[in-house]
Amino acid sequence: MTRTLLAALALAATLLAPQAFASDSVKLPAQKWSFNGLHGTYDKDEIYRGYMVATNVCMACHSFKYIS
Repeated sequence: MTRTLLAALALAATLLAPQAFASDSVKLPAQKWSFNGLHGTYDKDEIYRGYMVATNVCMACHSFKYIS
């Protein structure tokens, strides 16, 4: 009985420890992006770079069949 209780407590402590240490949050600085806001804009170079990453990296494993 005692052994089972100790095992259960050890398991609970192991599972709950990361949550206890994650409670402190880090305040990230705000970033200014060109596409922020209601009327954000994209640069042609940004669009081309995203297209190249998508075609060379993502499409190596995934299909763009449903992307419009």
